[in-house]
Amino acid sequence: MNLGVQIYPAVVFGNDNPLVNITRSPPEAHMKRIFAKFVADEAGATAIEYGLIAAGISIVILAAVNGLGSNLNTKFTTINSSLK
Repeated sequence: MNLGVQIYPAVVFGNDNPLVNITRSPPEAHMKRIFAKFVADEAGATAIEYGLIAAGISIVILAAVNGLGSNLNTKFTTINSSLK
């Protein structure tokens, strides 16, 4: 009679006692649980969001400084030539 229960070898990770862990889930099920836990973990999401916000702000600052810098260079060149 098959009840749908699978029995795997008890020698897993160095366990030599056949009376312990006789019915152990297959390694695939263990990996699926680890992967599902990893996907559900949101611990680093806030840090990533702050990093993206900081990157966006720095791009805006660089664009503003670049545009302002060339404009200021033109003004100083004009002032320098008028003082000579």
